[in-house]
Amino acid sequence: MQLQAQHGGAGLPGIAGNGAFSSITPPTTDIQPSRSIKSTTGGARWSEYSRVQSTVNRWGLRYQPVLYALAKGFGGYPAATILISGPSVPSHSSEAYIEVYAKY
Repeated sequence: MQLQAQHGGAGLPGIAGNGAFSSITPPTTDIQPSRSIKSTTGGARWSEYSRVQSTVNRWGLRYQPVLYALAKGFGGYPAATILISGPSVPSHSSEAYIEVYAKY
């Protein structure tokens, strides 16, 4: 399992404790939703924050999707919206697309 830790910035509204967020990519060729997890205890405990399933081509987001918290509103999304982006790749790796999803 790949784990990439990313921290929310101080003062982000709507994100309790401005905790640490991480994305998880299961090591499988099966189509799995990408998960993001959150810790408000400095990494001592983690809980699931969201699951993202590719809705464009249904290949899944693979290879360490990146999480980003908007510090201020942008493109119609409010401040504190969490964006997750990563390569959507079929199991035979013959194509790749970058997909972006939002949770607000």
